[in-house]
Amino acid sequence: MVRTELDLLGLGITSLLADEPCHYSPLVLVGSPVATSAVLQDIHQHWQRLHNERVAKGVRSLFIDPQRLARDLESAAGDGLDSVHRRWVSAALVLIDGIEQLSSQGQLTALPHLLDRVSESGSRLICSLSQEPGSRGDLTAAITSRLGEGLVVTVRDATGLPAPAEPAAGTPQPTLRRILSATARHYGLMPADLVGSSRRRTIALARGIAMHLARQLCGESLAGIGRRFNGRDHTTVLHAIRVTQERIERDPVIADDFEAILRALGNRAARHPS
Repeated sequence: MVRTELDLLGLGITSLLADEPCHYSPLVLVGSPVATSAVLQDIHQHWQRLHNERVAKGVRSLFIDPQRLARDLESAAGDGLDSVHRRWVSAALVLIDGIEQLSSQGQLTALPHLLDRVSESGSRLICSLSQEPGSRGDLTAAITSRLGEGLVVTVRDATGLPAPAEPAAGTPQPTLRRILSATARHYGLMPADLVGSSRRRTIALARGIAMHLARQLCGESLAGIGRRFNGRDHTTVLHAIRVTQERIERDPVIADDFEAILRALGNRAARHPS
């Protein structure tokens, strides 16, 4: 495993993309989910600008967000492996965001096969994780061994710290304690209610929002969030975040609640989970 660092303010990724042939496959970006997801999207856009003539001829890059990844792997775990394989290997550059959010055994089993297909096709592969592949206990050995074969890049900002979300000027970076307090206060609850076992509707909603914000603003892993919420399993946390995001998108009242809590925490705008 080769390690290096990437300064977000001097995005040193151009040389890696211009390196032919690619000596590192895959390239794994490690850092906060907000930061790594942003870098993946920047790379995707940069590649398209760099190769606009090739894009016009149908040679493309493929950005796979966490929702698309889950759907593709569910399909590949069923009877759709060939169609997913064709779509992945038809791209010259494949960018995968959200591997650590996978939870089902079928998804975890299907991914190594698709990673192998991409590698065999000669396509470039860039993935993101919040921690180095070998330190993650929630991924299978088949996945971590493949991710660990390439170049691991630590995504950092100019201060040397993982890139955070964007709090308003003069506001401290949110912590889980602050997130619990702000969310509980908004709903007229106590922070202990959110980490407890109650399934009351308001408490369950507030708990999901707090988990969503912990993932989004603090860069916490699913397992880490689960530990802070009374030892909940990472799959429970993932489900809660996904359900919360769906409710935010569907219900304007909940969307307003979410924005109000973000403002209370000093953040400028809502962000989707990584």
